[in-house]
Amino acid sequence: LRVLWLRAMRPGCLHLAGLAITMVSYATVYAGEWDITPRVTLGETFTDNVNLEPSGEEDAGLITEVTPGIHVKGKSARLIANIDYQLQALFYLGDGGNDVGSNHQLFADITGELVNDLFFVDASGRIFQTTIDTERRGGGSDLVSGTGAGNRTNVYGYSISPYLRNNFGGYVNGLARYTHSRTFIDDGASGSTSNAFSLNLSSGRNFRQLSWFGNLLHRKQERNSSAGDVTFKRADGEARYRLSSTFSLVGQEGYRDDDFRTSRNDLNNGSYWAVGGNWQPSRFFFIGATKGNNLATASFGLFPTRRTSLLVNWQDLEVGSNPGETWTGSFSHRSRRTTWGASYTERTTTTQDQLLESSTRNVFIDPETGEVVDNPQPGDNVVIQPVEDFTLTDEVFVRKRATGTVGMKTGKSGLRLTVYNVGRVYEESRTEETTNGVTSSWNYRLAPRTNSILTASWRGTERDESTDNDRWFVQFDLVRRIRPDLLGSINFRHTQQDSNESRNNYTENRIFARITAFF
Repeated sequence: LRVLWLRAMRPGCLHLAGLAITMVSYATVYAGEWDITPRVTLGETFTDNVNLEPSGEEDAGLITEVTPGIHVKGKSARLIANIDYQLQALFYLGDGGNDVGSNHQLFADITGELVNDLFFVDASGRIFQTTIDTERRGGGSDLVSGTGAGNRTNVYGYSISPYLRNNFGGYVNGLARYTHSRTFIDDGASGSTSNAFSLNLSSGRNFRQLSWFGNLLHRKQERNSSAGDVTFKRADGEARYRLSSTFSLVGQEGYRDDDFRTSRNDLNNGSYWAVGGNWQPSRFFFIGATKGNNLATASFGLFPTRRTSLLVNWQDLEVGSNPGETWTGSFSHRSRRTTWGASYTERTTTTQDQLLESSTRNVFIDPETGEVVDNPQPGDNVVIQPVEDFTLTDEVFVRKRATGTVGMKTGKSGLRLTVYNVGRVYEESRTEETTNGVTSSWNYRLAPRTNSILTASWRGTERDESTDNDRWFVQFDLVRRIRPDLLGSINFRHTQQDSNESRNNYTENRIFARITAFF
């Protein structure tokens, strides 16, 4: 394992290792509740297509996995830490030859309160593997050997963010934050260094009829390539004056000054303003609208019960990085046995920013309970339902994402269904990429310590109508809590990808068994 560690280390990994050590050392200074849990996972996988080759070129393989890890979680008066690291060591034996591989995986978050109720620091670190190009084969498996499709890459990232927060005697709520973040990507896109300053001010509890807020943001992302830097400079504010218990006057003003590579002739930076009103006759409903120079907005909210909400926002902003009409919306509903949800967002972003946003591309299911795990650690025993995969690029792009989910739980079983549509429009090439998909899972508790999960998904990707891929995925998991410190599982997976490019077609069947011991 020491050899695998040294072979896999990169400059970014060294930065993150130092950050993790600093966080753990800082955590031990403070008394509180701390849980340190070492673990080791042993696994064996047999696959009939170890490198995900097209039909007729498959090689069977046996993969032995040894994955030591450690989880540190704690909370004290001024410190909250959640750190998980593991080294996945893989030993390949089969028709395609012998090989050795490894994957470092780190999830680290820490929040410290340095001055009581005033000065705080957030820090995070990530190491994980991701797909390079969704149009190529081999992107969906961390077990593909280094001699295989070569469509996976390592991503390292960290951020440090000190900030000041105060309510200034109940008159003004203030937050001033500086954020420094870096990403390191082995292949597919360049690394980046980002520095951002933001200031957020809003009316405090002593304001009654008048409420207001103002925001400033200056963020620059420097890329380690010829792709050019990305800069966002933004200011916006809003004031509301309550004329009655149901109606308020609304005024909005702002400025955009963005800079990045684009094939558009002009980013059309400048100022905007709008005035209007908001009407809320009861807690069940509201509607609002504004109109002015370079800006028009409309918003609608419906809350028929305390368990049901619908929000829809429309905006026509003629300045900034994404001019024109944009929509956002969300829906949620809960009953005794079901949960429903839907959302739609549009934003201008980069690959480097998306990679640092955790848990946006997968849904994680706890195989012992069937519940969704919102923020899983790399060492957690979870079943992964892929929700979104994207191609790495150095272009800035507009991302439009719509998702819908429904979950149902009974005494011994649970169902979950997710549908999604993700569109990308690249600013420089004007290429359009669309991903559609459906994922589902059925969990059934066979015994108090034994659970089964059936997972199925389909994902289709299309890029400017030139390439078209469909990937099907079916997996069955049988999980047994042998004793409190020992967890075992047996799994079968079938994956098939169909493409209009024959080199990207493949089929794989895999059976694997794992056992994890906690110390």
